[in-house]
Parts: sequence; structure tokens; C-alpha cells
Amino acid sequence: MTVAAICVPLAGACAWGVLAPTDKGGWVRGLWAQETELDASRWHEVKRGPLTISLRRTGTIHHRDKVIIKSKLEGYSTVIWLIDEGTHVEANELLLEMDPTSYVRKKEGQDIVVIRTEADLVAAKENVEVVKNEARTVVDGTKLAIELAELDLKRYLGGDLKDYSKQDPTPEDEGDYPQLFQQARGAIAIAEEELKRAEDRVAWSARLAKEGFLTRTALEADVLAAKKAELALANKKSELALLREYSYPRKVAELRNRLAKHKRRLKPLEDLKATEIQVAEAALAAAQSEYDRQVALAEKYAAQIKECRVYAPVAGQVVYATTTSRRFRDKSEELRKGAGVRERQELFHMPNKDGTMMAVIQVPQACEPLLADPRDGSLLKLPARVTVAGTTDRYFPATLAKIDPLPYHEWIQSIKVFNTEVHFDEVCPDLRPGYTCKVEIIIEQYEDVLSVPVQTVQLVRGRPTVYVRSSAGAKPRVVEVGMDNNRFVHVKGGLTEGEHVLLAPPFDETQADPSGRDAGRARARGATTKPATTRPAARGGGGRRRPAAETRDSTPARHSRAGG
Repeated sequence: MTVAAICVPLAGACAWGVLAPTDKGGWVRGLWAQETELDASRWHEVKRGPLTISLRRTGTIHHRDKVIIKSKLEGYSTVIWLIDEGTHVEANELLLEMDPTSYVRKKEGQDIVVIRTEADLVAAKENVEVVKNEARTVVDGTKLAIELAELDLKRYLGGDLKDYSKQDPTPEDEGDYPQLFQQARGAIAIAEEELKRAEDRVAWSARLAKEGFLTRTALEADVLAAKKAELALANKKSELALLREYSYPRKVAELRNRLAKHKRRLKPLEDLKATEIQVAEAALAAAQSEYDRQVALAEKYAAQIKECRVYAPVAGQVVYATTTSRRFRDKSEELRKGAGVRERQELFHMPNKDGTMMAVIQVPQACEPLLADPRDGSLLKLPARVTVAGTTDRYFPATLAKIDPLPYHEWIQSIKVFNTEVHFDEVCPDLRPGYTCKVEIIIEQYEDVLSVPVQTVQLVRGRPTVYVRSSAGAKPRVVEVGMDNNRFVHVKGGLTEGEHVLLAPPFDETQADPSGRDAGRARARGATTKPATTRPAARGGGGRRRPAAETRDSTPARHSRAGG
């Protein structure tokens, strides 16, 4: 009875603790409820609901269509006057003035050089004319000498240029030599006739002297005249022989040699004079080129002096280019009085009147494939939402419009990024260029899918795995995952709604790498902290892969770098 008296109250108390509500003294249910609350901090219930996959980046507001005014001065210049930023100007109104002193000095020195080169050019032109006239005179004189030599030869031998070395000229032949030959033969004929007459006179005088009708002195005179006629005949014959044997060959050789000499001289002389003309013309061309170069340089300096003043090409609001610079590496010294300006540096941005704006962001190289069509690599026209710093309660609709074909190195974050433009769908008068903004590009949007926190998924032996709650404790289960938004990951298969997954899954190096090599490497490197959990590369939205290194980050700093 004593035992019964003790056990019955205990059994009643146990029954009441089990069956009674918590607020009526059900201490067992209270303990269960307490245990359930503690489990809620370790377990996450798998639920269905909407899931948005987006890329979040910080950027800067720019005018979409604008006139970019750049410095056209060579080298480095100093600003001596500058219009205030934000001023509304009209076309051809002065915006900036740079120091022209160095270019004025260069222009003055160049003017002196131009005068000198102009004098050299005039001298080169005169030299060309002199050389051409001299060449023409010499060549024409040689040609005239050839013509005269040919005429002299034709005059001596006749137009047919017969060879009289083997035959005597006929009375019909023309030329000096045939005439001389005929004159010589005529002189011989006359001398023979005179000799005959002198001999007849001697014979007649001898008869008369014999009969006494003529004195001896007269006879001797006739005999002497006959001897003179005989000597004259011999002299004429000797002259003919000299003409035929000596004078003719010598004269012909002399005339032919003079003609050949002039002909041989003509071609080299023409070549020589042509070369001299070419040299003179080349010197003229060089002088002309040098003169043109120096004149162009002087004109360039004059143009540079004009470029020291920068005018507005269109009417609009003045915006300094350094205020809305897209890239950190492109930022120059702040535009102000006394600041330096380099060649081709952007000075001002003059927006067009339509007022269209865009946001420029830097997309990491690992996230760039998310913005491209996997079929052809073309840029997807994805929707976006833009919030301006300080006005987080207002979203501006926009569309992904352009991405640079090549990345550049972001020195601050030491990653490769692509410059990307997101165009606003509407004209927003409240936006100003240079504003800092946050851009969220909507990559995928699901209405009703299963999702779990990204930290619940880890790679075990190369497969995405979660730890599911069961009666025996947390059990690993392989799941199929899609894309994530750095907070929740889309679960395509392997889980059902209502199940619970472990928020902080255990990490065992031997599970992640069965060979245990990763653990050995960590110990060899002297690692003192447990490695971070690694999630699989997620897939989704047409087969685009989200790199694991970029989708795992959850801290604000890495969140900004990964674009999630």
C-alpha cells in the first residue's frame, strides 16, 4: 500500500505532464517545445516559394548620349581658365582656356624656319631652270654639230655618199670632190692642149728660123714656152694624183670621224644632262617637301594656339569628365585652374537634350557568362532595377544594353571586370550624372520552386550534398541544384517540401577528398583554421553555370565583388 500510495501520484503527475497543455502544467510538452525551438536555430525547413536570381553591382550614373569634348593639344598643358561645372551654355561658348605660351614661342621660331626654307626653295627652282637651259644648250649644240658634220660629208661626197676610192667621179656626180676631180682633169686637158700648141709653135718657129724669117732669140723663147707647158701638164697630173690618192681619203676620214665623234658624244651627254636635271629636280622636290613640312608645322602650331581655347560644340549643361569617369585607371587629375591636361584627355561631357541616362557597372569575369545567351553568345536584354544612393525606397526600371568585349584589370579588387551599361527605360529628371547607384540585374525569376540557404549545400566527393534531418540524426543526401542569389539556391531535385536540412553542415576533409590529400596539403602549409565550405557550381536558366567561387560569398565585401 505504501508503494501504491507513492507510485499512483507519480503516475498521475507523469500522465498530466504528458497530456496537459504547456500553460496548464504540461511540463513534458514544455520540454519538447523548448527542444523544438533549439532545433529551429540549427535546421531549415524546405519550402516552396518565389526565388529571384539577380546580379547586384554598384555603379555610376552617366548620360547615355552625350558629346565628349577632348583636349586636342599635344603633350601636357595647364588650365588657366575654366567654366563652372553645371553651367548651361550656348553653342560656341568658351568652356576652358589653356596656357598657350609654349606654342606661341614654337610658332615664332617656326616662322623663321619657314622663311629660310622658302629661300632654299626659290634657289632650288632657279637652279632647275639653269640646269635645264644649260642641258638644252649643250645637247642642241651637239645635235647641230652632228647635222653640220653630215652636211659637210654630203657636200664633199655628194648626196649619195659614193665611195670614190675604187672609181673616179663622173661629170654627173655632185659634191666638192667630184668637182675638184673634174677641175683637175680639165686643168690637165688644158695643160696638154697648151703643151701641144707650144710644141707646134716651136716647130713652126724652127722652120721660120731655119729660113731666116725668125731670130734665134724668138725660137728660144718658143722652146722655153713649150717647156713651161710641159711642166704645167706634169704639175696638173701631179695635183690630180694627190687629190685622188691623198686629199680624198684624208678628207673623207676626217669628215666621217668628226660625224662619228659628235654622234658618240650625244648619248652620254644627254644622259649626263638628264641626270643633272634629275638631281636638280630632286633637290627642288626636297626643298619643296621641307618647305611644306615647315609650313604645316607652323600651321599646326597656329592651330594648337587656337585649340588652347575650348568651345562648346552644342548647347547644354557642362559636366566635367573627371566627375563621371567610368574607370578608376582612367581618372585624371581633377579638372580645375592650374591643373594639367594631357593630349586626348576627356574634358567635358555635354549631354543631349533627350535626357536619357544609363548606369555603368563593372561585372566580374566570372559573372559575365550569366549575361550572355549560351546558344550564340549574344548579350541578353535582361531587366534591371536601379536604386540611387540615398533613395533606396525608389526603383528605376532599366535594361541591360551593352558589355565591353574585353575585360580590364580592376586594381582595387585585383580581378578582371567588364564595363557594362544598363540603360534606364524612362527619362528621369531626378537623376544626375556622377550619382552612385546600385544595379540589380534580374537573371532568372521563379514563381514557385524549392530553395534552401546556400550554406546548407556543400560538395562531398564532388557532388552537391545537404544534411537532412531524420530519426537517426542528420543524414547526407545528394541533391540537384540550380542557380543561387548568394542567399538561397534553387533545388531541382533530391528534397521535398517540409523536410529539414542542417544549416551548418559538418565538414570532413576526408569526405571532401577521399584520398585525404587536401588535409595533408593544409597541414603542410601550416593551416590553423578549418577550411570554408565549398558549394558546387550551380546551374539554371538555360544551362548557364554560376562559378562556385563567385556564388558562395555572403559577406558584404565579397558580395560586392562577386556581384550577388
